[in-house]
Amino acid sequence: MSITLYISSKECDTVTEEYVVNFLDVTSQVYKTYNKVKYGKYMSIESGFCIKIFDIDNITFKEMAWEPLKKRFNLKCAYVKKEDDYRGCILNWPGLFRPTICSKL
Repeated sequence: MSITLYISSKECDTVTEEYVVNFLDVTSQVYKTYNKVKYGKYMSIESGFCIKIFDIDNITFKEMAWEPLKKRFNLKCAYVKKEDDYRGCILNWPGLFRPTICSKL
């Protein structure tokens, strides 16, 4: 199983892919990305990373990848893909960051 995480922030501007690979203590592959984001009325370009993490379960991902990256790059959110399991905002990931996506009937 692999998990792909897409992050961007101003703190990513001066950091290389090699730095991110060495920063994480997991098997990973890292690509630099550039993202156009809207801040109020203005558009801005942020740099970021596409980080593919291999052979990792959800809890280990949260503890060994997301939490250190969130702290290091001052992340508020990110986009995550876990093969056929989940795609979307990391903070909405059911069973990991929120209890469920099912509404109570």
